[in-house]
Amino acid sequence: MGQRADGTVEVAAHQVVRNRSGAVLADGVVRHVHTSAGDLVRRTDVEV
Repeated sequence: MGQRADGTVEVAAHQVVRNRSGAVLADGVVRHVHTSAGDLVRRTDVEV
């Protein structure tokens, strides 16, 4: 987790995506980038 130069906060998250049968379609790390407005999260983007 860390703050970027533009003031957003980046968090690394392990993500597993499965189909309806339970087979793994993707397994890896994605980045959640949070933009804040005061004490509230205004926006969250997911970067692969």
